[in-house]
Amino acid sequence: MTGIAVILNGRAHSADTDSLIEFLKTQGVDPARRFVAVAVNGVVVPREGWPGQRLAAGDQIEIVQPMKGG
Repeated sequence: MTGIAVILNGRAHSADTDSLIEFLKTQGVDPARRFVAVAVNGVVVPREGWPGQRLAAGDQIEIVQPMKGG
């Protein structure tokens, strides 16, 4: 499945996969990295749920992680 229109951190984005974990990897998110939170449509997805979470057109995805420099 390719070309799913989603909203990533408030901006329109095209996902080339319907797998949340694969989508996160394309966004540079290391699934093993600590201190990363992901929500889909306002619901936090626990890390152990990332591999099974499927994306659909219009999903709103929020990725929150600490950044260097404050």
